[in-house]
Amino acid sequence: MDYSNTNTELGTQGYKQVNMLLNTADDWELWMGLRQQVAISKGIWKFVNPESTDDFNKLYPEVALPFIGDYALKEKEKRYRAKEAQAQAKPGSQASTSTVAEDTLFGHQHLTIDELALYQAAQKDAKESKEVRSVLERSLSSFSTDILTTVSRNNLRMIINKPTPQEKLATLKARYYRGNVSAPDQLGAQIRRLEETPKACKP
Repeated sequence: MDYSNTNTELGTQGYKQVNMLLNTADDWELWMGLRQQVAISKGIWKFVNPESTDDFNKLYPEVALPFIGDYALKEKEKRYRAKEAQAQAKPGSQASTSTVAEDTLFGHQHLTIDELALYQAAQKDAKESKEVRSVLERSLSSFSTDILTTVSRNNLRMIINKPTPQEKLATLKARYYRGNVSAPDQLGAQIRRLEETPKACKP
């Protein structure tokens, strides 16, 4: 369901100007439209849309930084041949084994120019992937807070233990969605009433 028409009169920052709580089914379309606008602005709508099947962890999996030893192929071969030579120098005896630290201790000096280039490229890609995931995780956390602070107390009790923003929205949708979308002009009137109500209350 696309709720974007709900926001035709809001403007790009309009969701910051309208303060409303989701309390009843009458609030659903406008409230959900505002949440969709926030999610789109954060680039996370496909992960919080109740109808979406996109899996955040599959699209942005945890990425480990590359281990430099995995790229030191020449150095590994050199160490292996050194062990073989040691074994051949003492017939009938086993080659002495290096400690774990010695076998896994690698630095840039152990890489060829080509190996170093591959390692640095992999490291750059991994850092960029981790940063993208981190930004999206912060956005999802912020959006989850946005949901919790814009629903009534009764609704808060219903969704407080839902682990993801998508599950929170799906729970609320199951309760309030009526299957029809009001015309944009009706929603615009709702927005104007919300904006004008504080002024009318002033003495």
